[in-house]
Amino acid sequence: MKLIGIDYGEKYIGISYSINGVIVEPYKVVEREKFTLEFSIIFEKIKPDKVIVGYPLLLSGDKGTMVHKVEKFAKEIKEKFKVEVIFFDERFTTELAKRYLMKDFIKIRTRKKKKIDKKKLSLISAVIILEDYLKFISK
Repeated sequence: MKLIGIDYGEKYIGISYSINGVIVEPYKVVEREKFTLEFSIIFEKIKPDKVIVGYPLLLSGDKGTMVHKVEKFAKEIKEKFKVEVIFFDERFTTELAKRYLMKDFIKIRTRKKKKIDKKKLSLISAVIILEDYLKFISK
């Protein structure tokens, strides 16, 4: 099963992929306005069976304003590329990705804040979304 994972952001979109349904690889981070071209390239290269899009529910489980943007974005992918799009709950993904990026967890508890690279954060989030989806379907 070939899959593409997406972490949608208003500025950056992280893309990951799996060509065997087991191992997830980071692909690229693209700016929102360049997404269609970049996605066309990876879509032709991977030829995915499904695209897994992170679904940014609020902690309460309610839909916030970002959910509606993601739904519109996913609809565009589905219509343009004729592929099944699956939403997957991405709550806590960004926080987990931040932890992967932090080398020293003690600094999280101090007043010193490390600047986090938003592009790397989006890429790691895309990997986590796809890995979590694969774990979920393998149960």
